[in-house]
Amino acid sequence: MPTSLTAEQSEQSRWRLRAHVRHGQYYDALVRNEFAASTEQHARLATNLERVLGFAAACVPYYRAQWRSSGISWPRMAASGDLSALPVLTKSELRAAGDALAARVLPAGEHWAGQTSTSGTTGQPVHVRQSRRSLRMFSILKQRELRWFRYDPLLTLGAMRRARELPPDPTGAPVAPGIGCRVDVWPLIGSDFETGGFVGFDYLSSIEQQIDWLTTARPAYLVAKAATLEHLALAWESRPAPSFLRGVESITSQLWPDARRRIRSVLGVDADENYGLNEVGIVASRCPEGGRFHVHAEHCLIEIVDADGHAVEPGKSGRVLVTALSNLAMPLIRYDTGDLALRVEAACPCGRTLPSFTDLVGRYRNFSALPEGTLRCVMAVREALEHAPIEVARGMRQYQLHQARNGVIELRVVARECLTARFREYVGAAFDSAALGLPFTFRIERWPEIAPGPGGKFQDFVSDYFPPHGAA
Repeated sequence: MPTSLTAEQSEQSRWRLRAHVRHGQYYDALVRNEFAASTEQHARLATNLERVLGFAAACVPYYRAQWRSSGISWPRMAASGDLSALPVLTKSELRAAGDALAARVLPAGEHWAGQTSTSGTTGQPVHVRQSRRSLRMFSILKQRELRWFRYDPLLTLGAMRRARELPPDPTGAPVAPGIGCRVDVWPLIGSDFETGGFVGFDYLSSIEQQIDWLTTARPAYLVAKAATLEHLALAWESRPAPSFLRGVESITSQLWPDARRRIRSVLGVDADENYGLNEVGIVASRCPEGGRFHVHAEHCLIEIVDADGHAVEPGKSGRVLVTALSNLAMPLIRYDTGDLALRVEAACPCGRTLPSFTDLVGRYRNFSALPEGTLRCVMAVREALEHAPIEVARGMRQYQLHQARNGVIELRVVARECLTARFREYVGAAFDSAALGLPFTFRIERWPEIAPGPGGKFQDFVSDYFPPHGAA
């Protein structure tokens, strides 16, 4: 169902600003931007690019040296919005450049505000210096996406995150495993808006502890990593859908379609989703009406490009490059995210005119290294697990597929009870059908636990063909 400027303005009015807030007009401007004409969108982008590219050319040693030696004319690119003549910035280049990518001075009105770091899940962590403005955009864009998702700000928000990412206990210590936290306002958003309370829980706690916490705390909304939500849905299958839950949001990594369907079927709510990077912040949020990811164009520019760094045609997939528009402390220009997405050009059915993309797939470097047919087999197993009757998958708590270089693909299952012969036959048949003619063998093993990967991110599929940890 389409939305409209009037509908979004009405929804924004439900978010009551606190008395001390003096920049409420900025939130109103964001609503108007969502439905601006293409000419206005292009003019805004050109202005932002002129600011960022001009500053980078003058005040950032890395770009100043690179662009001068290559004879690059940034004003023409700012005006056209076409950055294809600029080199792509990879994670390895970001690490190697170090302080050369940091600005030597900030313009009047801009302020340094520390740094953010990646988790290092797919390589060595990278560190990005941030401005106060760029960090501020996180809370502003978080409010925008929760408005899109139709969250009621006066209800209770819950989150399953790392203990250090949750509000500390009254003594200032991090939340202890198995013990939840509670504060009077939503983090970040509650500084500007009147909100209900917030409850949090360490996502590394056992699934049984997570269920106990959730049924006791009873938040209206739950924010968690994609894997956490899927594992929760797996463990909840024999229970009635939680009547108190109005919505869940998946963060950090994308939800596979079968995980989205499982969450809807078991928890009784649709899973909302965003796409963000620690290096940049919230990049895009999934449109509830159209299913696309709408880019927060005030904050960043997205390109979807081929192997040579040129834009792919609409309807084609390509690498996702992001140019940060809010952070002059350490500008990232044409930064290679390591992800794939599908470029779309036609208007979104929702009515918003913000740029959008779809079919987001994480870590293209990983997938490109896999033997032919791998993903077909992985998806077949995932689909089988999604549609497995309760009596077949009873007791399953978590799973991970691991691909070895000897041709073995192993399904590792954490379960409360022994895996039945029927379970092994059911999943094995799905794999055999997909792997026909491929040099793979399949086995199923019960594991006591499956630890998160580097940086604390759980991956439901890992392969020995992926580049080694620390590779670019």
